[in-house]
Amino acid sequence: MKRISAFGVVLCGLALAAAAEAASPAYCSDYAQREAEYAAPTGSGLVRGGARGAAGGALFGAIAGDAGKGAAIGAIVGGVARGARNQGVKSQVYQDAYNNCMQGGQ
Repeated sequence: MKRISAFGVVLCGLALAAAAEAASPAYCSDYAQREAEYAAPTGSGLVRGGARGAAGGALFGAIAGDAGKGAAIGAIVGGVARGARNQGVKSQVYQDAYNNCMQGGQ
């Protein structure tokens, strides 16, 4: 009987330790960073925005007479704009995941 009781105490202790780890700010921060990176990978907004901006800029540049200059300007503007949007999405996903984790969800 003592062996079973000791085993039960050890199991309860492990369960409590796991629960405490799951709710720690460090654990939740790590979890939220992984979720945010999955939702909005670093650099993806810049690349996508730059490509779309270059295409649009080349089109408008061709109309104005200088497709190369239009593509370059479009790539810069598109990359910066999409990169900023991507960062906003990443920040929101991080906050939502962190708050959810700290409240016991995940």
